Amino acid sequence: MLFFHWYTGGLQLIDEIIASGYFFSINTAMIKSKNGQKIINRIPKEFILTETDGPFISHNKRLVKSLDINLIIKYLNNHLKTEQMEKQILNNYRRLIRKIN
Repeated sequence: MLFFHWYTGGLQLIDEIIASGYFFSINTAMIKSKNGQKIINRIPKEFILTETDGPFISHNKRLVKSLDINLIIKYLNNHLKTEQMEKQILNNYRRLIRKIN
């Protein structure tokens, strides 16, 4: 595994995880919780991915998953004061795929 899915661990470990080359996936539950927001604040944008596979968050309809991604992108754009997170995340996914290959 090259990424941490729905990371809920300590903030102090994030720098070590990043130094090891891992990414973090962000979901809608994280953007809605105080702890999740603290974690997101600590992760450099170059290590952020999005994810929607949590059936605990929403049901499995494709439209809902698309809306979840849009909510996450909107949150990240507002939080990071950028309009480029969609492009950044695409680049991050590409880096992840290169690591896998």
